[in-house]
Amino acid sequence: MAAIRSMQEVPVSEKPDYTAYVEYLESRGWRREQLTLDELNTNLVTLFGLAAGATGVVIDVRAPAGQKISIMGTQQIPRGADARSAHALRIRMGTGTLTTQELDVFTKIRITKEKTSEAITQLARVFYADVNLTKDTGATPTLKTDLEWYRFKQGVELNGEQHLRIYVINPDVAIDADHIQFALDLDLWTREE
Repeated sequence: MAAIRSMQEVPVSEKPDYTAYVEYLESRGWRREQLTLDELNTNLVTLFGLAAGATGVVIDVRAPAGQKISIMGTQQIPRGADARSAHALRIRMGTGTLTTQELDVFTKIRITKEKTSEAITQLARVFYADVNLTKDTGATPTLKTDLEWYRFKQGVELNGEQHLRIYVINPDVAIDADHIQFALDLDLWTREE
C-alpha cells in the first residue's frame, strides 16, 4: 500500500487550494495576519542599493524565527474565486535622486526562496516590466491596475529564517535603496500554544 503524505509534508504549491492550506494550518494551532508588506516593514524587510552593471539582491524578505509567511499563487485560488484574490507583488525602483527615474523595463529580475541550509529555489525569472507598479515609466508614469499586478503562479511558503530575495541582473543604472518602493500581499503565521 502506498504511503500517503501528510498535509504538513506537502508544500503550499501542491495543496488543493489555498483555503485547504489555511484550514490545515489553523487546525494545527497557527493563526494568520493578512499583511501587505512594504519597504517600511523593517523587521521583515531589508533593502539594498546596487551599482549599474552589477547583479545582486535589492529586496530581502525574511520570515521571523518560529513563524511562517505564505503567498497564495494563481494556481491556489479557491474554486469560483476572483483571480485577483491571489497575492500580488508591485515594485518601483528609483534610480537616482528623482523618483520618476526607473529601471529599464527589460531589466531582468530573479526572485528566489533561500533556506537556512543555503538551498536556493528559483520562484520566478521575469522582466522589470512584469513586476513594476507602472505601465509607462518616465516623467508621467501610469499605474497598473489590480488586474495587471504580478502574481506568482505557484504558492510560496517561507518557514522561520527563510528568505524571499529579489535580485536585479545587470541594471543599466544604479539603484538607490532609498528609492525602492514595493508592496507584497502575504499571510504571516504565528503558532499559538
